[in-house]
Amino acid sequence: MVEQARAICEELGVRAMHLEVARANGPAYAAVGGPSSRSSMYTWIERLYQAQLTYFEHRNPSQARWLREAGGFLLFGTIGSEAVLRPDGSVWICAADNWDGPSPNWEWREAHGVDRWGALVLGAERVPEVAQLLPERPGTAPTCARCAGRSYILGTTTSRGIVCPECGGLGWLEPPAA
Repeated sequence: MVEQARAICEELGVRAMHLEVARANGPAYAAVGGPSSRSSMYTWIERLYQAQLTYFEHRNPSQARWLREAGGFLLFGTIGSEAVLRPDGSVWICAADNWDGPSPNWEWREAHGVDRWGALVLGAERVPEVAQLLPERPGTAPTCARCAGRSYILGTTTSRGIVCPECGGLGWLEPPAA
């Protein structure tokens, strides 16, 4: 299966395949890398999406159906929340406020600010090219006091923790208005 996924990615013109797999709600999510040129942003996101979709069609058809409905590349998935990067560069989060109930109420919303940045930071851990969608740090931007510029809080020696809710994993805050 790994060789099939690799061949699919090469056929689609995807530059690298990262077979780091994250577990989220049961199924495995494989991530593939794309080109690093900002000018081809939409093309590489579409390639990521198509490669991931093809991978899931072979590996987990029900996940492939969900990904098709979501219309984007899966950045992360966890209990009660998943995020996709759509080919237009937008990040969408699907979350359920009652995920552990008998019939979860899933809702989609476009991510902005720290929610968008946090999803992109998590996605970039498996697919480094995603990091090009993060904002560049202005010279006057202060380091985030909550995470001390480390991007994560509540970490231990065995866990990095969670993305900082103050800075969205950037490690810095917007500079104060002049």
